[in-house]
Amino acid sequence: MDVQVTAHTFVDEVAGADDLFVWSSCGNIGDVISDLNRSERFRVRERLTRKLEALRAPAQRIRLERYLVFATARRI
Repeated sequence: MDVQVTAHTFVDEVAGADDLFVWSSCGNIGDVISDLNRSERFRVRERLTRKLEALRAPAQRIRLERYLVFATARRI
């Protein structure tokens, strides 16, 4: 059996919490965010903004990295 495993890193950059909400709406976490009512979404956005700004260097975007491993097998 021929087995191949490759690791991939995907990198996205966002400007802030609003961009992060848009980015996350394309994935599974977007399901959680879309279930929030308006006041919950506002609270999450405000909290997320505070957390992100505390970690970010001035004038820099927020770097999002995802690591995926792909494995394929083929009978010889």
